Amino acid sequence: MDKIRIRKFKAFREDISIILENSKNLLLYGENGAGKTSIFESLKIAFFKEKIESGLIAQTPEDLQQLKYQFWNSFNNKIDNQEFEIEINDVSYKIFDTSVYQFFLVSIDDLVVVNEINLNTLLSRFYFDFNISNICQNHYQFIQDNVNATLFSFGESVTIVIDEEDNYNIKLADTKKNIETKSELKKYFNEAKLNLIILLIILNAIIQSKETEKQKVIVLDDFITSLDASNRTFLTKYLLEKFSRYSSNNINP
Repeated sequence: MDKIRIRKFKAFREDISIILENSKNLLLYGENGAGKTSIFESLKIAFFKEKIESGLIAQTPEDLQQLKYQFWNSFNNKIDNQEFEIEINDVSYKIFDTSVYQFFLVSIDDLVVVNEINLNTLLSRFYFDFNISNICQNHYQFIQDNVNATLFSFGESVTIVIDEEDNYNIKLADTKKNIETKSELKKYFNEAKLNLIILLIILNAIIQSKETEKQKVIVLDDFITSLDASNRTFLTKYLLEKFSRYSSNNINP
């Protein structure tokens, strides 16, 4: 993927183009409200349009058509109120061939800290191009082992256990605090710690899901701010090490 162009989309009334030189990593930053998340959403539409529409539910086909019309119009720039445009490599998103890409979108809005973590439910929250059931059934041990090894390298005392027999519910244990639990996680672990664990689970699932014949792209929106300062540098280094062969786009670090 070499170029993204959007026009009349949400905050962007005029054309905005993003060039990815040699399809390498891109760091996009700016003030709050500058439109970084709008760019993230434009990529979500371009690569997951059908999945987005499948989540729209209405009682009749006519109602569904009206709902789709209203939904897509909500992304138009409010001043012009004309149909937005999204192009990937100078091709409209409506006809762009996404089949040659394996796309992964991780947004801070999807990092919802909950009292329980289930591997299947967690992965279903995100816009990922892989078979979640396959990841759970065949790769949960890899995810568990690598998350624990990474947490240890970060100096954390927390480990996870993905319980296959309990529908892939995840137990967290902290040896320093003598805690082991699958429930009431927010009672025993702070939000930054839980976000770190969730991010590592997600990233290791992505590693195991890769399809070698496709171009792999990871887009991260505002994920760093969900962590405490001590782990931000560790996770950035981890990303660069583990995903050096991916086209990794970081929006709003």
